[in-house]
Amino acid sequence: MEVVTNYSYEYELEHEYEYRVFGNDATGWLNIVLCISIIIVVLFDLFLMVAIFLDRKSHGKRRSLSLLNYLLNYALDAVFAYFQSLHIFIVQDLPKSHCLFIVILSYAFNDGVKYFLIPLCCEFIVKYFSPSRYENQIFLIIQSVLIGTLWVFISIKALVMFLAFSYHRSNSCYIHLDSSAIQAQFIMGILLMIAMLVFVGLLIYIAIKSKEEEMMKSQVKTLIIITAVIITLFFLNYVIGAGFVGLTYTTLAIIYRVTNIAIFLLLPFLWLFDTTIRQSIRNLCSRNYAKSKDHRPHELTEIN
Repeated sequence: MEVVTNYSYEYELEHEYEYRVFGNDATGWLNIVLCISIIIVVLFDLFLMVAIFLDRKSHGKRRSLSLLNYLLNYALDAVFAYFQSLHIFIVQDLPKSHCLFIVILSYAFNDGVKYFLIPLCCEFIVKYFSPSRYENQIFLIIQSVLIGTLWVFISIKALVMFLAFSYHRSNSCYIHLDSSAIQAQFIMGILLMIAMLVFVGLLIYIAIKSKEEEMMKSQVKTLIIITAVIITLFFLNYVIGAGFVGLTYTTLAIIYRVTNIAIFLLLPFLWLFDTTIRQSIRNLCSRNYAKSKDHRPHELTEIN
């Protein structure tokens, strides 16, 4: 399938060209890979959410809440990655309101991939340094408030960025941010990266010093790996990616995009390093197997 649409970047002069979304070139093949990756990520995230929800007693209320919230946001981020990366080029002449809706939600969910690591990290830090407070019901309330506050923050941030500090060209569905908004975004990104590095340091300390059971250690190590991968992706987006604006067909830009897609696809599967999550998946599969096994005698009886 080959879809043709007009696509334009604005850097010094506006260059317009025919952009084949699923063309027989490097960009077209990358778009096909992206589509397949999005489907895999969404389905696997939903599978993990079902497994964790049904086995939430093993994870505990506090960790289940943070995990389910993170996986839900990642699934939504994957869905809107399709809309922002492909849909706006497949469907021509989208209204400005539709473009803004797609870009704002895509930006917010992408921010959530980073910001929603905070409740996950805080949960382990409080559990290690203050076990009595961790077991208290008040901590669950504080954690819920923190997650809700982060949702409000990333939503308001996206709305302010794209409603107050952006402009939209009439001949494309491409939203351009003002230089002041880009600078503010870069500064907030650097501050968040520093905070994430601090969290990684604390988690490594907990992993080394903790005398808890092996299952607890696997949870901490998994979170360290995922946070480190997010920091790497963050670095690519905020530092390296800034140099490739308007260079869609260069080799470096293609390598950069391949790296992004690879990390995007890999990230959900890193949760499998967690022993508790693997056990939840086994429980879900064995439950489904047991149900199907229970139905077989009834089916044989009906046949007889």
